[in-house]
Order: sequence, then structure tokens, then C-alpha cells
Amino acid sequence: MANGIEFKDRAKAEEFLLRFLEIVKEDQQLDSLEDAAKAVVNHDFDEVIGIRKNFLNDLRDSLIDRDWDKTESLMIKSVLLGGFSSNKVQLKDMFNHKDFQAFVLEILSIKELTREKLDLLIEKTFEMGIRRKKDDKPIWDFGTLIISVLLSALHPDKFVDYRYSRWVNVSRLFNIDVKFQQKNYSQMILSAAEVASLIKSLDTYKKYFSNNTFDIEDNYIISGLAELIRKNNVYDKFAHKACIQVFDIVDDQEVTAEEVAYSSDSNYPLNQILYGPPGTGKTYNTVNKALEIIKGLQWLEGKTRSEMTEEFNNLRQKKWIQFVTFHQSYGYEEFVEGIKPDLQGDSENIKYVIQDGIFKSVCNAANSNRNKRTVLIIDEINRGNISKIFGELITLVEPDKRVGAVEEITATLPYSGEIFGVPDNLYIIGTMNTADRSIALMDTALRRRFHFEEILPKPELLDLDSELIINNIKISALLKEINRRIEFLYDRDHTIGHSFFFKLKTVEKADQYRSLCDIFQNKIIPLLQEYFYDDWEKIQIVLGDHHRQFSNPDVKFVIEKDFRCSDVLGFDHDDFEDSVKYEVNPALKDSTISSEAFSKIYSKQQKQIDEGDE
Repeated sequence: MANGIEFKDRAKAEEFLLRFLEIVKEDQQLDSLEDAAKAVVNHDFDEVIGIRKNFLNDLRDSLIDRDWDKTESLMIKSVLLGGFSSNKVQLKDMFNHKDFQAFVLEILSIKELTREKLDLLIEKTFEMGIRRKKDDKPIWDFGTLIISVLLSALHPDKFVDYRYSRWVNVSRLFNIDVKFQQKNYSQMILSAAEVASLIKSLDTYKKYFSNNTFDIEDNYIISGLAELIRKNNVYDKFAHKACIQVFDIVDDQEVTAEEVAYSSDSNYPLNQILYGPPGTGKTYNTVNKALEIIKGLQWLEGKTRSEMTEEFNNLRQKKWIQFVTFHQSYGYEEFVEGIKPDLQGDSENIKYVIQDGIFKSVCNAANSNRNKRTVLIIDEINRGNISKIFGELITLVEPDKRVGAVEEITATLPYSGEIFGVPDNLYIIGTMNTADRSIALMDTALRRRFHFEEILPKPELLDLDSELIINNIKISALLKEINRRIEFLYDRDHTIGHSFFFKLKTVEKADQYRSLCDIFQNKIIPLLQEYFYDDWEKIQIVLGDHHRQFSNPDVKFVIEKDFRCSDVLGFDHDDFEDSVKYEVNPALKDSTISSEAFSKIYSKQQKQIDEGDE
């Protein structure tokens, strides 16, 4: 080929197409491979191959006849063909431009189309309005689509309607040695045309798909086929299954029959955030969520936590699950891509290389096998600067903007110049601690793109199997009452999660009370200090230590110390008043505090004292 584009193994490409038809025939119980080819061509005909036959032929006639009104109407339909329905306004601007008719006539008069000429045509669309409204930047992929649609209408034997993801995918499936060069949009149009030319040169294609059989231009069929096996439908699954069987894809990319069947289930949101107070098991639940997405709900049934963790780690090693934690210093360069020094070379001649971030890596893994669901877990997603981390890619994570979706959008990455899209088999699971930042204050761009699932404290989980009682202290009742008071004094975003106390279920019985004291000393009380900004009176109320709740200082977590001005200074000073200071009971630290300190938090006896004080 002119640009060196060839099959890596032509015989394997023939075998792949033949195997694809055999799988269609077997699955749909057809009589012959000819019937299988007809089933492929006729599947969703009006939206895939038929729209190309009818639309592009009509467009060619309107261009040749210079019927501008009809051309405008048909070109507006082309945005749907390419997944650019949000750019209708720019398309209308182009039609209304004074140079539009001359521009079409220029394309009609072209005898030989070079890459340089294509570049000029694409750039001309920018002059006529194909620019983003918010910043006036050229929309390169939309301009490329417009030119490719016009060319495929006028020269259906030479060109195809171009959409980056479709032609990258079909080249991989047919094992074609081609690199769609970044930022070189004219080259992409020419490369896609050559890929189509290669496919229609296959003997298997000629035998079962040739236009002699269907009376449809070969390039319309191949363009439709490229779209069909990119739409996450049954033919997409058949194509990937054939690819696996013919090209011997390695084990960690294999798709089992169970996974192929399961991947059609779309009940899981592509973007979700588990949010709630600290200690409610948000990160813990990401393991279950990720496995449920990849393996299916049935796989989880009867599995122990250790079995689930083992499989989770196995999938992480294979890169089907990735994990990252956001923080204030985290940025685009770590998440998507950035320029980093190459530390492997000569220290005197430092080189800088473009390094992929975790988001780009996981997207590439998902693109490598679209039948396999991939999961990215973002812990503490609200602690990062979303605009700084995602940059222009925040739009691309929307379900209807994913690669393969109707409104598919791609972006050109700033460092590598690669055209980048987020695949529709990548699932993003975030976690958010509401004590750090309320959901009401969440980045608006994130809120409207993610499904939010609240994870609240569940004290009853502490009593699974058997009620958790330590020295006559009912732990679930204790936690429930603490949270009831926090919600009354503050809000439920700052309640305390049950996971703080799960440790008590695994330690030796003799060590349980010491562990409980340690949890209060080093976890619960410091958390309450943070919540209430060292307002010790409120902390006392939460713990049942307030003097109107309980008066015995020996069974209080927080005890008061009276500071009298005359005692401290030796005289009464006019500028200072007597005060009360608070401290954590030292008996808590050495675990000698009475168990009544805990049980009084929820006991009926305490409520009677409350009523007596009132």
C-alpha cells in the first residue's frame, strides 16, 4: 500500500473474517455463511449500512446538482452518522457562510487528493464556523468527519466516512499494521481508506460481502461493519470472540463465554461515587462493586471475603482493576499524561519523556478488549481538584460521550498529541468522605456526571452472627446513640461508621475491652474534637458525660477541671475570670476506666437522670 499499510498476516485476516461469519451462523442457527453475511449487512440496516447507501447517494446527487437546501438537510443528518449531534449549530454556521458553496465546488473539482490538500480542506471548515463556542478553538475531529463524509459521498470507491475509534478497532480486529498518526487528521482519512481497501481485497470478503451480492458500495458495507462491531452489541461480541480464537490473544485478555454473556448487562452506572461518613466501609465496598461489575453478581454468591480479596488482587495484577487516591497535590500530569525526566539514561544528558498516567493506562487497557469490563477506583475523589486532574477530559467520562456511544467525543491530548476517548467498558468508582467535604459543596462538573450512592453507618452489622457485647457493653446500641446525638448536634455527614468497631470482632476476648478503650482514645474522641472544633461541652453531650446527663467523674470520658483565678494567680485579677478546662480521663488510656462509662451512653438509667434534671 502507498503508506505501508498491510495485514500483519493476511491468511489470519482471512481466517478471522471466516470465523466471524461461522460464529454468526452458529449463534443464529442459519443455513449457510451467505446467510450469515446477509444477517450482518441487514442488522440495524436503516441505522448502519442502509443509512450510508441511501444518505450518501442522496448527498452525492445533491452536491452534483448543486441543490444547496437538500445538501444542508443531508449534512445535518451526517452529524448523527458520526456522533456529533451536539455540533449542529456549528454545521448551520458553515452552511450560512459566504464561502460554503465555493468550498463544495472546490471539492467537486479535485482531480487528485494529496495529504496537503486534505489539510487545507479541513482547516477551511474552521474558517466557516467549525469551532467550539466557548473558546473558539477548531473542532478537528468534527471538521475531519465533514470532509470524510463529503469525500465518501463523491468518491465511494476511494473513501470512507471517518470516525477514529471505529477504524482503530477494525484495524486491530483484522490485525492490520497501521498507526493512526496523532494530530495528523488528513493522514487518518487516507489511512482509513486504505484499511477499507485492504479488507475488501480479502477473498473471504469478495465471496460473501462483495457489491455483486448486495448492490451496495463495498466501502459503505465496510464502514457499516466498522461501526457495527464497535457498538457493544452481539456482533461486537462475535468479532472479538473470533479475534481471540484466531490470533491467540493471551490469557489475561481472554473473554470467557460467561463474561461475553454477562457484559450485555448494563445495570451498573459507568460513573458512581460511594459517599458517607468516615468508617462506613466505602473503600471496603469498592472491592465488592468492582468484582460485581467484572465477574457478575452470581460469582459473588457464597464467596468469603478472603476469596473476594484474592480475586480482586488478581484482577489488579492483570490491570483490569486500577486504584488511585486523590489528594490536593495530585494533577493532570499524574492522572492522564505528563512530561517526566528519563532517569535511566546518562545523568549528564537528562532526557524528558511523555509518561502515561493511570487514567490513560486504564483506558488503553479497556480499549484493548472491549468485551472485558475494566474498573478504575478513585479513593477520596473529593480531596482532589477535579478541574486540575481531569482537565478537558471531564466531558469524555459522560456515558453518552464515551467511545462507542451515539454522542462519542474524543480529545487531542496536550503532550502526546494523541486522539483520546474514554471507552464505554470502563467503570469509574469513587469514594467520598462527607466529613471532609459535604456533597452539597462537591464540584458541579462531577456531581452531574456521577451516580451517587450513600453509605451510612450500620451498627446492626456489628451483631451479625452474634451480638457484640463486651463487659456488658452493647456496642451496636452504643454506636447508634452516639450517632443520634451527633446528627442532632451537627449533621449525619459527620456520624461515625461501624467499621471503627469491627476490630473488636476479631481480637481475643481477653483483649476486647482494651481494644475498645483504644478505639475511643485514639479514634472516636479525636474525631469528635475535629467535628466540634474542641467544643468539649458538645463532646461531653455525645458521650453522655455532661453534668446534666451523668455526675460521677469516675465514669466519664471527658472530665472537667475548675480553674479559679485566685488559685492559679494567687489573687483575683480584673481581666481574668474563673474557667473550666477539659481533659480525657487518664483511666481510658490505660484501660482501667469503668465499663459504665460506655454503657451509660445508651442506658435507660441515664435517661432517667436526664428527666430528673429537667
